[in-house]
Amino acid sequence: MNPKSNAILFDPTGARSVEHQLFGLLFACQLSSQVFVRDTELTKSLLQNMDPYLSGNPCNIHCFTDWMNVYEFVRGGDLLVCGFADVMTGVADRMGAEYIPIPDVPVGWHSRNIFIQKSFRRVVMLGPESSGKSYTAKYLAQKFSLPMVDEYTRFYFNFFGMQKASVTNLWPLALGQRGLEMATYLGSSFDSTLLVCDSSSLQVLVWGKLLYGVSDLSFESFCRQDRPQHVLMMSPDIPWVADGQRANPNDRQQFFEMCKSELLELGVTFDVIDGPLANRLQTASNCIQKSINLLSDIEGSHQ
Repeated sequence: MNPKSNAILFDPTGARSVEHQLFGLLFACQLSSQVFVRDTELTKSLLQNMDPYLSGNPCNIHCFTDWMNVYEFVRGGDLLVCGFADVMTGVADRMGAEYIPIPDVPVGWHSRNIFIQKSFRRVVMLGPESSGKSYTAKYLAQKFSLPMVDEYTRFYFNFFGMQKASVTNLWPLALGQRGLEMATYLGSSFDSTLLVCDSSSLQVLVWGKLLYGVSDLSFESFCRQDRPQHVLMMSPDIPWVADGQRANPNDRQQFFEMCKSELLELGVTFDVIDGPLANRLQTASNCIQKSINLLSDIEGSHQ
């Protein structure tokens, strides 16, 4: 799959609210420059609401009435189906397409914010299973009042079940994480331009290498473009705890070393978070405070 040649089929059916529909459309627009939406009164209303954003965005939106017309249009490219309802999984199956489910609207998200010009910097949690990524991300987001991006992989397998896990999931997982990050920050109502991410497409890349020996150059290139400004590397020096998705208690140190190698090769700044819980949270907090101070200095110099 090449993300530059794929097309997204999006249907707002099954969303929880209008805001959820708008978030879903924005999510879909981050995954491809070609998005197909079903031609209904609902989608016409969504597109009208999104027009100020879409008019300045390179994403091309096409309306259609028949699913198979989309398939014929994108023949020769990769088709992804993106939506909320379980019924769309059947549409994806019939088309031989990957299905990328859309998560709930993040905390502090509102569609009116997508029209505000802003830039952001990401602090990403990276590390093996059961190393405290989610706990630390939530702690930091709450302590510093920062927008947070959840791990798309966890949502994906909660939606499908772990029986879905295979090498073919890697592209949907990496794309979903990227889409979730971009859609979250575009609609965030937080004042901060610092985004705390529970995961990243780099995490998906390392899992692909460890579990499946992935050597797909286009996939590696896509994930390595996902260069966060700072990474908190979570050490596996705390006990592994099963949670229904974790399945690799014996590979944690190897995964940690592989993550470190990727970051060193990319030249991405990182800090190792290790030791007892109190120490981990204090070290992580210090790192976030430094990032906030750096952002303030940068923004001050541009005024």
